[in-house]
Amino acid sequence: MMKYFTYGINRNIVRCNFIYLAIGTLLFLLLLIEKSDFLVGTSIVFFMAVNIVNALMLLILLANLLSNFKDIEEHTCAFLIALLNYPIAVLFIYLLT
Repeated sequence: MMKYFTYGINRNIVRCNFIYLAIGTLLFLLLLIEKSDFLVGTSIVFFMAVNIVNALMLLILLANLLSNFKDIEEHTCAFLIALLNYPIAVLFIYLLT
C-alpha cells in the first residue's frame, strides 16, 4: 500500500497513523482486560498527544495538497486515512464507558 504514495510526506503520515491506530487498539484491549488508573492515564495522555500531532499532520497534508494539486487523489486518500483515526478513537471511548 505504501507504494501508492509517491510523496514522502504522505507516506510518513499514513505510516504514523497506522502506528497510532495499533497503539490505540493495544491500549483499548488492555483497558478491556484490566482498568487500572495507570492505563487510563496513559490512554488519556496518548489520546491528547495523538490529537495534537494528527491535527498538525492534517495541516501539512492540506498544504501539500494545495501545493501539488495535480496529485489530488493521493493527497485525498492520505487525508482520509488520517481522518479515520478520529471515529475509531471515539468508538473506543464509547465502548469503554
